[in-house]
Amino acid sequence: MELVAAARATGIKVDRDGGVDSQDDPRIGDLYLIAQKALTNVLKHAPNSPVTISFKQEDFHSRGSE
Repeated sequence: MELVAAARATGIKVDRDGGVDSQDDPRIGDLYLIAQKALTNVLKHAPNSPVTISFKQEDFHSRGSE
């Protein structure tokens, strides 16, 4: 993940756990933006804090109203 490498280059200690099964996953863009915002906040507000980015895939089922 290029984002993690960029954050590490600023001196933030970043650990990454998990990921997305496929680059074709439609959620990849959303996950990237969330991680990017989180790392930006760490850099701005707590630059010496270590960060762990964890991705956990779960199956969600939607139910219609009954």
